[in-house]
Amino acid sequence: MLAFAVCLVTLFAQGSLDEVVARIRSERNAETQRRLAAVEALTKITTTAAKKAALSLFEQETDTEIAPLLLEHTFGLPGRDAAMLAILEKGKVMAVRRVAARYFAVVHGDEGIGLLVNLMREKLDRDLHIACLTAIGEASGETAETAFEGEFKVAASPVRLAVLRGLRGYTGPHLMRVRRAALRDSFDKLRGEAIFQLVSMGDKRAIATARKLAKGRVDRAVAPLLFEALASASDVDDFAILGRLLRQDSAGMREAVERVVPRLSKVPGVLDWAKGKGSRGGSDARRFAFRLLREVPFADAADAFYAMTDDSDVDLSLRALFELAHNKDRRCVPRLVDMLDNGNKEAKLDALEALDLIDGDKQEYHDRLMKLVAAGPVWMRLTALDLAARHKLTGLLDYLPSLIKHRDWRMRIAAARAATMVRDKSMVPRLIDQLAREDGRPAQEFRDSLASLTRLYFYDVSRWKAWWKKEGEGFVVPPPPEKPKEPPDDRERGDTKAVFYGIPVESKNVVFCLDVSGSMNQRPGGTGLSRLQKARRALLKALADCPSQTLVNVVFFDTEVHPYSKRMIKVSNKRKYRKLVDFINTRTALGATNIHGALVRALADDRVDTVFVLSDGEPSAGEITDVDALARDILRRNRYRRVVFQCVSVGEDSPLLQRLASATGGRYVKR
Repeated sequence: MLAFAVCLVTLFAQGSLDEVVARIRSERNAETQRRLAAVEALTKITTTAAKKAALSLFEQETDTEIAPLLLEHTFGLPGRDAAMLAILEKGKVMAVRRVAARYFAVVHGDEGIGLLVNLMREKLDRDLHIACLTAIGEASGETAETAFEGEFKVAASPVRLAVLRGLRGYTGPHLMRVRRAALRDSFDKLRGEAIFQLVSMGDKRAIATARKLAKGRVDRAVAPLLFEALASASDVDDFAILGRLLRQDSAGMREAVERVVPRLSKVPGVLDWAKGKGSRGGSDARRFAFRLLREVPFADAADAFYAMTDDSDVDLSLRALFELAHNKDRRCVPRLVDMLDNGNKEAKLDALEALDLIDGDKQEYHDRLMKLVAAGPVWMRLTALDLAARHKLTGLLDYLPSLIKHRDWRMRIAAARAATMVRDKSMVPRLIDQLAREDGRPAQEFRDSLASLTRLYFYDVSRWKAWWKKEGEGFVVPPPPEKPKEPPDDRERGDTKAVFYGIPVESKNVVFCLDVSGSMNQRPGGTGLSRLQKARRALLKALADCPSQTLVNVVFFDTEVHPYSKRMIKVSNKRKYRKLVDFINTRTALGATNIHGALVRALADDRVDTVFVLSDGEPSAGEITDVDALARDILRRNRYRRVVFQCVSVGEDSPLLQRLASATGGRYVKR
């Protein structure tokens, strides 16, 4: 009877196994998260048949998250030593090599630990060392613990860091000893990782070390670990320190903030701190309080935001004003009106934009906008024109005919863009007539506006005139296109063939800002050229193809900013152009990434209307490295400059460059 029951269970398991394996195979091209459920179901079937199925699936698997799970499920199959050793020594996926190392520690115990130690001593492969030492650290027993502490002590610093990261969540006396020893290590990143792990375990000594370290000069890579570690303690006395760490902006810090701050804002007492002591503390504390208050319903934070509008930190005061404006809290209106009437240039523009958020749907405000469009300094008229166009105020039709002929190119471009928002037929022939007088970027802006209003695209103004003469009488303006119409082919680009990373160089007043930080030495697959070599080739080709009357400059940036010249030079100036080419060819890649300094330098020449920016990393040097603060600063500087940023990100996506391009009407490409 017992044998019959065992037979039934085996048959049932086999049926389930066949279904699970079939599902895994059928979902091979699906997203990883969708496939994980079926793989986990397989790993719960512990029969030999299931392990053999996992091995078969592993041998065909390409997903780097799925493959380690399948390989680990093969533990216990006989005759696997040679194959596992080959994977450990020659595998290309780190997670898979770690599983192979774990196999020897789990299946062969002390003998396997000895094998892993010998491999580390015989071979110089860094990834092999990480895989072996992590597997030994995960194992238990006196042999494993002794071997781990001995080998960890003599390992290279990057290996120790990677191993400690791989052992997050693991416990054991040997691991605690290693973590505590790392608190005194000279390698900041290792010390930061040890602090993070120990603080998460409630270690008081580690918390004290974290506080001390955070008050000094903190490495950008360590700052997120310290931030998350101290935040996990949820001690309001640490919040000013957390605010200080926020200065160290990086992708890692932003990820840590997104993980930590929403949770922290719900801890009892935190909101009271933010509205009270935090909002009245030092600059770092106030900034962190502001960040916390943004996580709670506006009604709970409104009074604190209102109090912050009088903050001595001008940037924080302005951000608090805009929080009130976004939420239509009218308490800030008197302050905004006073700024608009009596403030400096920047304050007036800020006030107008904030009032637009509050009163954008009110006729009285619309009347104020139209008065500002009609007369006054160009910088104010530009902003008022943009806002009036955003509201599609038909009163603009009284002013646009003269504005598209304005002597200032910025006003002409703003008027052309406004015409696409108001979308009135009467503007088409006026834009065509003005196009005949334009050149460079302004001419392209007029073509883009005509393309938006007509759903057509011609480069030559004579073709626009011929079309309007034939079709104008019966023409009806169509709804706005979902995205701007691109030129149909290269022949439509007129007198310039210049292209930089696929973006046409239409401007006759252009600056190229190129990253020459150390990471630009990297050589991605393919041509074998470094990122800098590829960028240099693309830049020289673009410059060579620019029309002779084009004014250009080049600004390289690493830790410092390296402009070729204070002012743009004409491409036709052979002597200066040869010096520019030499300047480009002799630049090497070294140092950090001062994007802010480069962009400020590019905007210093008041003739510039287009800036090309190429970078392969986040800002890490210069006056501003916080991505959000950097974008705000550059876009504020550009409010009345009206420069277009054409942006190229090499390697990873760049939210900063995406934002600059989107906000100014430029293009963003990733290479």
